[in-house]
Amino acid sequence: MTEFNKASALKQYSALSHLIHVGAYDERDDEGNYGEDGIEKAADELVFQAAQNGLVFYWHKDTSTYTLEPMSAEDKAVFELAMMQQEGDQAE
Repeated sequence: MTEFNKASALKQYSALSHLIHVGAYDERDDEGNYGEDGIEKAADELVFQAAQNGLVFYWHKDTSTYTLEPMSAEDKAVFELAMMQQEGDQAE
């Protein structure tokens, strides 16, 4: 796995989020499959990578920008629990 580059992740996530916000992407279908353009999937992957590093993307309305902020203790606990459950599901 490559090292998480915060600056690159912010740039990519901002661009993807803009496309999603203006509706310029292929939405998921009724079964939850990602659209063919991969925009939503790429944004979700960045959110996951940030979470793996204990970070979340935070929107600043006043400056219309995202920053990466440390996860709250509660969010971190929920993420870690979800990862443990996923690992348990994969082991079955």
